[in-house]
Amino acid sequence: MSASNHSPSAKTTAYGAIPIPNRGSMPRRSMMFNSPLGSYKTSNSLSGFASSFHRAQSFRSVEPRFRASRSYFQDDEELIDPETMAPSAVGHKISTVLQNRPIADSSVFDEAAVDDASFADHSYLDLSRTNSLHSYAASFLTADDSLTFRQVEDRDGKMVTMIAPRSTVPQTIFNSINVLIGIGLLALSKAMTYSGWYCGIALLVFSASITYWTATLLSKCMDTDPTLCTYADLGYKAFGAKGRLFVSVLFSIELLGVGVSLIVLFADSLNALFPHISVVQFKIMAFCVLTPFSFLSLRVLSGISLLGITCTISLVITIVLIGLAKPESPGSLLHPMPTNLYPASLHNFLVSFGIILGPFGSHSLFPALKSDLAEPEKFQKCLSITYTVGFLADSTMAIAGFAMFGAGILNEITQSVLVTKGYPNFVYLLVSACVSMVPIAKTPINAMPVINILEFVMRVSPQQIESPSFFQKLLRVAAKLLVNMLFVLIAIVYPEFDKIIGLSGASLCTIICIILPCAFYLRLCRPANAWFYHAVIVAAAILGVAATTAAITD
Repeated sequence: MSASNHSPSAKTTAYGAIPIPNRGSMPRRSMMFNSPLGSYKTSNSLSGFASSFHRAQSFRSVEPRFRASRSYFQDDEELIDPETMAPSAVGHKISTVLQNRPIADSSVFDEAAVDDASFADHSYLDLSRTNSLHSYAASFLTADDSLTFRQVEDRDGKMVTMIAPRSTVPQTIFNSINVLIGIGLLALSKAMTYSGWYCGIALLVFSASITYWTATLLSKCMDTDPTLCTYADLGYKAFGAKGRLFVSVLFSIELLGVGVSLIVLFADSLNALFPHISVVQFKIMAFCVLTPFSFLSLRVLSGISLLGITCTISLVITIVLIGLAKPESPGSLLHPMPTNLYPASLHNFLVSFGIILGPFGSHSLFPALKSDLAEPEKFQKCLSITYTVGFLADSTMAIAGFAMFGAGILNEITQSVLVTKGYPNFVYLLVSACVSMVPIAKTPINAMPVINILEFVMRVSPQQIESPSFFQKLLRVAAKLLVNMLFVLIAIVYPEFDKIIGLSGASLCTIICIILPCAFYLRLCRPANAWFYHAVIVAAAILGVAATTAAITD
């Protein structure tokens, strides 16, 4: 059945053709175009994981067109990055990208694979003379994997053309864990000194539970319209252009906070190893080291960013092992330092709330990860595994660090390890190398969305200008320098790592991970027990304001 024969009520119509490297193995047309969404399995090979990971990194974007109903669409076509072939808010239309990329073998085109009878008369040469997407309904093969197109009807009955989701369940779990486990866990041990054992463990369980629950709410909201791809799309669908603008502002501030915390982490850790060099000097060094990475492509940066999760997990394992190996305190799990059971005051409890909630705040990317999942009905399974792994990593770091160093722990647990004597010499080098690599791996890719927004405002973004003049290239360079310089300047003015994480968790994470998911769910899914979600919103707002005030005044 062709796309044109589907009823208006259908949510997903036909897929476009898939690559046909062997014409003899071509599936029957009816089987291909009537297969349901998610029926095309993608590879769990190493290259499949790499391709999925590249796409996941491209989802770290802020929509500059806040009046657009969808982040990744223009003229009913999806916008994609020409390099990664992944959806991108600052990309180009599918038809434009495919028109500018050669198809290696013209035999790939097969009239039987075109889902529109009107294209049966088109020759291969006709494909190069039109911008119509349907002229590219023939197969297209990228360097990493194949692309399959689909036409989808949104909730308002509008048909849009987009790339079919390609990530498998294992790939989505990996990408989600990479998003969830971040540098915030390095401050969790410090949070335990504010909260004590009882309240600290309770806050860990509460933060993991409520953010997992609200992540499932976002997933249900995504199910209301198959064209929704991002968190900002949910904002627009629920509250219009103002909702998208509000989300974009929140994400920009969040990315700015992440960039600042990475600079602080870089400087604090190296200063602990080389105390004769000041923290400010290391922050200036960070600018010199990290800024050149902003000139690399997203494809290269996404590969480098893989070092971030590798180093973070390595730090968790290393700290537990050295704690078990060291026979005397401080820094030993065999002989723990004195600790407290309860917070000393309500103020301390509120400060710890923000620090502990922060590492569980990855909701900004969960909708995009679901939209790239070939079997979206399994996304809740992905979330369950992701949060189990994330909770184990976060709680392990929080408990181990608190027991090893007690109330004397510094802002980051790694800083305490580096200044504590008694470990083997290679430990200091290993911890320092891992901590230094995390900012190198994560800062450039987190800076890219902010840089893209600035370039868009300056009207020199690649989406706006394909062949920039020399002056426009200079403006692009200035945007990259300015964003990285801003990270460093704020890091100098606001130098305490745990307070940055606490402020971000108390304010941004409370809004993005608790309040807005409930608000979206109320607006889009209209649950029968609406009063419960209103109560959660009010309670989270009160707690968030109190915790933000505590983080600022601490």
